Order: sequence, then C-alpha cells, then structure tokens
Amino acid sequence: MSWPAERRLAFRELGLSIGLTAAEELARWWEEQPDLFVQGGTQRDAGIHPDALLGSLPLREDIEAFWQDEANQQAHTWTDHQEINMVMLAASLSPGQFLLI
Repeated sequence: MSWPAERRLAFRELGLSIGLTAAEELARWWEEQPDLFVQGGTQRDAGIHPDALLGSLPLREDIEAFWQDEANQQAHTWTDHQEINMVMLAASLSPGQFLLI
C-alpha cells in the first residue's frame, strides 16, 4: 500500500481495517466457542478459517497510521469524503466502542 493519498480511498481502507479487527475477534470466538460455528451437527463452512486472516493484521496499523497523518488528510480523496472518513477512522481506532452506544 505505497500509493499516495490521492490514489487511495480512506473509507474503503478503514473498512478493511475494521474488518481485520473483526477477524481477530472471530478467530478468538472460533477457538473459545466452536459451537457458534456448528449448524446441523457439522461445522459451518465459512470459506476461510479466521486464522488465515491474522497474518494481515499489521496492515491495520499501517492503514490507521497513514490516514492519521495530517498531510494525507489534505488529499482530495480525504477532503471530498471527510465526514465518512472521520467516522471510519474513529471506528477503526476504537473498534467495538460504537457497540456501547
């Protein structure tokens, strides 16, 4: 992800970041509560085991750091969608907090 801010969409990348947080939580549930993933006596086919996504977790920090940089927030791709970008950045930095509302 070495493209400049002008070629990137923050809300999409931050959505990925939030999703990676969910993958981390899903992997924990998979281990702690495997019965959540059983349907009709067999384990549900999620298509991918959550552990397969855990190697991508460092990408989350890279995305957040990139979009917290004020220089990147000057790009039109940030300013054109500033409201949703700010909400997505906040949700990425504090995942799960919106669930407490």
